[in-house]
Amino acid sequence: PVPAVMYLQDLAVGSFALFSIEFREAYVDMPTWIDLHVRASMPILPGETLVLRLPGFGGQDVSDGTVMTYPNMSIASVSWHASTSILTLTVGNEIPANTTANASIPMASGIVMTPQGIREQHFPLFQASTSARNGPVVSSQLTSIQVIGSFMDSTSLTFSPKIARQPVNVTIDFMSQSDIMVGE
Repeated sequence: PVPAVMYLQDLAVGSFALFSIEFREAYVDMPTWIDLHVRASMPILPGETLVLRLPGFGGQDVSDGTVMTYPNMSIASVSWHASTSILTLTVGNEIPANTTANASIPMASGIVMTPQGIREQHFPLFQASTSARNGPVVSSQLTSIQVIGSFMDSTSLTFSPKIARQPVNVTIDFMSQSDIMVGE
């Protein structure tokens, strides 16, 4: 026999099979359009929230912000707290278990991309959670994150001298949209 044990805290029993984030018209330190894709192993009910940590993002706080969702108006509203980098999505209609809900937060919401862009080493800092009654999920890493950072229009590759079958000097000129760290 197993003795009775009293738990003093809720245990996480839910999980995200998918929680991905993509950006449209994404430039460092500028407002961005955010696309989220969420599929949980449990239903998420109206009024429950999905909480997403976007480290380094900025902008003005937003409460009851605009969101476009499919299917079925699954997300009713979003709020953004710049000082904590927390994006909260409030569920409008039930998101059934194992069903992908998609939410788009327009650039007009004013959420600003991090000045450093997003690199693979930043991925563990992006976290999602929910306190869904049917299966809370403690803060866990997103399943997919779009890398952000690029070269501006000035990229060029030149060869000198321009003679076939001769050793040449190769010059690469570029201007990065964000800082390039040692080892990248």
